[in-house]
Amino acid sequence: MNKTPLLIYTHSDYSFIWPALIDLVNKNVELEIHFAYDKTFKDLEKHNIPINWIKHVYDDSMIWTDRIATILNEIDDEYVLFIHEDWLPTNKVTNVVVNNMAMFMEKNKIWETIGEIIINLVVLAVGTLVTVTAATFMYQMFCALFD
Repeated sequence: MNKTPLLIYTHSDYSFIWPALIDLVNKNVELEIHFAYDKTFKDLEKHNIPINWIKHVYDDSMIWTDRIATILNEIDDEYVLFIHEDWLPTNKVTNVVVNNMAMFMEKNKIWETIGEIIINLVVLAVGTLVTVTAATFMYQMFCALFD
């Protein structure tokens, strides 16, 4: 299975948390990092976003779902681990763990269970289950993987 990238979605209004985010991501995340921020932000260099992070700029006049869809169309991967800037990874996030979750979803046809999904987007805060439409299925997946 391919390496699954991490997409960090943020807005410049929340740039105050970027130093903590950058430190924890660099310390704990062993995935390719994509960093999406609003086009109105002009001072990215000041915040020391790592040069190896792939940057994506979105138009914040678009609705949230269109912003995310636009960014995901720029990432050529089957799965993307998605977080917001305030979902700080406090434990190791490795490709092995993310691939295990993806294989579990494929093996158990999770997407067929929750309906037709256009974009394979796993919304999971590291170490914390996020309440979304698929929360029940993600909980089952989490329990099965880490039982």
